[in-house]
Amino acid sequence: MKIKINLVNKKSFPWIVVISLALFLLIQIIFSSNPVLSQSTKENNKVATGLEAPKIAPIKIEDGTQLANNPMAREMGETQFICEPREVEVYKYKAGTISYCRKKNFPVAENDTARVEIKPGAARTPHWHDTWEEQILISGKAKTVLIDPKGKVFEQNLESGNLVFIPSGWTHWSETVGNETATFIFLFPANFKTFEVLDSMVAINNPLMESILGYDLPKGNTDHDLLIMINKNP
Repeated sequence: MKIKINLVNKKSFPWIVVISLALFLLIQIIFSSNPVLSQSTKENNKVATGLEAPKIAPIKIEDGTQLANNPMAREMGETQFICEPREVEVYKYKAGTISYCRKKNFPVAENDTARVEIKPGAARTPHWHDTWEEQILISGKAKTVLIDPKGKVFEQNLESGNLVFIPSGWTHWSETVGNETATFIFLFPANFKTFEVLDSMVAINNPLMESILGYDLPKGNTDHDLLIMINKNP
């Protein structure tokens, strides 16, 4: 015995179509009259068709004189996003070179940066800052020594690519290891200050500081070099 179930009667089929169209129109009217639903539908359509990238005006520095100390600026008032410290602020010593890109002559930056090149057998003299410092060794081998406020000494041996963090107020210095120049990038908060050990405690107890460092410090020279030779035969 076979049972046939007709879900849709041929005579009632046209009415089903009419009712379906009526329901569809009713839903459209509800969405268009409800601002929340209408807005949601528009947002969904916007996402579906792809959002346009926001149009952001380029950064401009109003006062062109801010870049007056930066020889890389092509036009006054044009923002520069690249700074070559060796073309901005450079200090050359027998034992190496220190150069800076500071916020004052690189205003788009939020920090001060130094490039420090220390020749073989040389070191940056001991000092500390009123801010933290980050060191990145980009070539060569080196050693950075830190002394905490309680006098504990930390020696960090560095290879190319290593980063060192130095807390604010910690005495520290860096020296080369081996026969290759060690090149660092130092990062500081803008307008950082440096305090040289040679300007303070060494004047009181030079032999004590030299025993800690392991090398002789310059004597009788208040205008001393920041990079000095400590080993003539590295």
